[in-house]
Amino acid sequence: MFALNTGTRHNEILSLTRKSIDWANRIGALTDTKNGEARHVYPNDTALDSLRSLPPRLDALCLFPIGPNQATMLFRRAVKRAAIEDFRLHDLRHTFASYQAALRRAACNHSWDTKARA
Repeated sequence: MFALNTGTRHNEILSLTRKSIDWANRIGALTDTKNGEARHVYPNDTALDSLRSLPPRLDALCLFPIGPNQATMLFRRAVKRAAIEDFRLHDLRHTFASYQAALRRAACNHSWDTKARA
C-alpha cells in the first residue's frame, strides 16, 4: 500500500525507520535512494495507515526488516496467489505516476472549465 500511494522504490521503502517518518507533518525522509540523493515523500492517509498498522519491532530499526530479494519474493508470491499475471513490485511506482498524471490533467481541465464559464 505504501508503494502504491507514494511511488517509492522498494529499496527506499525497506530503508524506512519510524524515525524517518514525521508523523505529524506527514513527511517521509528517504535517504537510501537510487541516485544517492536524499529526498522526501509525502504519504497520504492510506500510506500512513499502512505504516501505522505495522507491529513495533524491538529487534530491528527498519519498519520492514527484510532484504530486497525477500521483498521481491514475497511480492511475487502475493501476485501469484491473486492470479495476476506480468506484474512486478516496480509496477506500483508506475501506477502511482499514472494516477498523479491523471489527477493533474483533471485539475487542469477543471481549472480551464471554470475560467471558460467566468
